Amino acid sequence: MRVDLRGGGHVPMSDVPDDVVAAILATTARAVGSGGPIGAGANQIAVPCVQMTMRGRSRTGRRALAVVVTTVVAVVASGCGGDVDVARSEAPRQDATADDARAAGEVVNTLAASLYAPLAAGGEANLVYSPASIGIALSMLRTGASGASAEQLDTLLGTDDPDQLQQAFNSLDQALDERSGERENADGESAEVALSSANSLWAQDGAEWEEPFLDALARYYDAGVRQVDFADAPAARDAINGWVADNTEDKISELIPADALSAATKLVLVNALYAKAPWDTAFDDVGERDFTTADGQVQQAPAMTAQTTMPYQAGDGWQAVAIPYAGGELAMTLLVPDAGAFDAVEGSLDGALLGTILANEQTAMVDLQLPKFDLRTTTTLSETLAGLGVTAPFDPRTTDFAPMSSDPDVVPLVVSEVRHEATITVDEEGTEAAAATSVEMDTGAAPPDDNVELIVDRPFVFVLHDVATATPLFVGRVTDPLA
Repeated sequence: MRVDLRGGGHVPMSDVPDDVVAAILATTARAVGSGGPIGAGANQIAVPCVQMTMRGRSRTGRRALAVVVTTVVAVVASGCGGDVDVARSEAPRQDATADDARAAGEVVNTLAASLYAPLAAGGEANLVYSPASIGIALSMLRTGASGASAEQLDTLLGTDDPDQLQQAFNSLDQALDERSGERENADGESAEVALSSANSLWAQDGAEWEEPFLDALARYYDAGVRQVDFADAPAARDAINGWVADNTEDKISELIPADALSAATKLVLVNALYAKAPWDTAFDDVGERDFTTADGQVQQAPAMTAQTTMPYQAGDGWQAVAIPYAGGELAMTLLVPDAGAFDAVEGSLDGALLGTILANEQTAMVDLQLPKFDLRTTTTLSETLAGLGVTAPFDPRTTDFAPMSSDPDVVPLVVSEVRHEATITVDEEGTEAAAATSVEMDTGAAPPDDNVELIVDRPFVFVLHDVATATPLFVGRVTDPLA
């Protein structure tokens, strides 16, 4: 069965009488049960987003079609950018389990390590990206893939069971949502933690999408289909970017560039992740302190200090601490190489080392000095993914997204680009971070007994992570806090 998204006027649900709403919903339910088409105007909701756009390559004599996949990860409360028609499968959200959430954490951990080296090789002094957001976007893409496209995505994500992969990310998504709310910090005071992840799909008015694909989006990603007209590319771009901005507290407002959408665009899948959290023990501002950059320049950078008990470990040429946020459910782990050892330690950062430092539970009283930093990274990921073995989705000769649609006006689909943007701010109060990813498609040792003094006055790697699932939400490096 295909779901038909036809155009037409609409009004906000708040303006529709209750008896009419009931009739609409009953008709929609009958359409789903009987195999009939679902119109995108059947309901209106606003949800945070993970963006995915897709484009189809043309057959002989046909114009190429476009599909873009965008994942938005943000440290922000969820929101929306206005009234948009939404068609949503009636498939219920799958229940989550702690084991499945941890399994997704392992997938994201491996992906984080795989992405680090190629992204760090980009030449910028500093880096921040969200492997969780990228992982969710690629997992949604995998939902509609088959053939070589599916096989290569499975290899990258380390799975031989795609259904289990979807359930794992479903559980992780729900686990992260549970981290939000009031928490008690180390001083016994109330503190507000915000962490949200949400997904959506934006489809071309009139295009048809396979019901099992839409069922999977609802069941595993809590996502519906929003109807837009990509022929009016500026309006579609404004709608998507506005939604992203709303879900990242305006931290990311131009995820989709001006030339990314066109009349060829048929589908956009979006994931939005936002986090904002105060430290469990607040830092003190200590003014400017020395920081030696990667090229050996000594500069004065704004810094902060705190003394508290936290997970600590030391390895060959490095030390690591995990700074807890209020409530202890989230933490920022710092991997601090010894002076002159940054390149060697960074070059050895793999899934095993990342897993080791995130899993450490040995604690010590640490006297920590850390530079404040405010970072933003905007990049494309298509070449990076190709270097990691994911080539079929980008090649019109090998792409296969038949599970998404058999509509002749949509297929065949091929990924044209993957975009990612992330930002993070760290100061004495805590952390706020946001990220967005877009995929475009065409038709150690035990701690010492004594107190530890760790002065972070040299390049380091950071990981903002969920403690229970050991999931890296944001990963990056600081080699020049003033850059």
